[in-house]
Amino acid sequence: MRSRNSDPLLFLDIGANAGHHTLFMASIADQVIAFEPYPPLQAQIRDKLEFNKITNVKLMPFGLGEQDQVLNYYPAEGRTLAPAHFFPTRKRGSPSPSNSKSGMAILSWNNRALGKSRF
Repeated sequence: MRSRNSDPLLFLDIGANAGHHTLFMASIADQVIAFEPYPPLQAQIRDKLEFNKITNVKLMPFGLGEQDQVLNYYPAEGRTLAPAHFFPTRKRGSPSPSNSKSGMAILSWNNRALGKSRF
């Protein structure tokens, strides 16, 4: 990646989760911006950045979407690789998910506040 271009390299990790791609790309890119709306995962990313003394990552505490909105968030349950999501999923005959976390902010990519952010 570096040899092809001398311009600064910016990496966007949209839906950063626990930050694995963020950490990997921090050693390659000049700047990494990680978007993660779920506070427990934000904390994991911050801990990893601090432990590894990484300073070229900016953590944005919201998700990205088509429009500005606040959505319920359904984190994956238990120790699973299943992704979290913003919409409830139900198996036939099962009750509605009870693990909803409300109030997760989603900003549209063209949001003016996001556009004015200095990364």
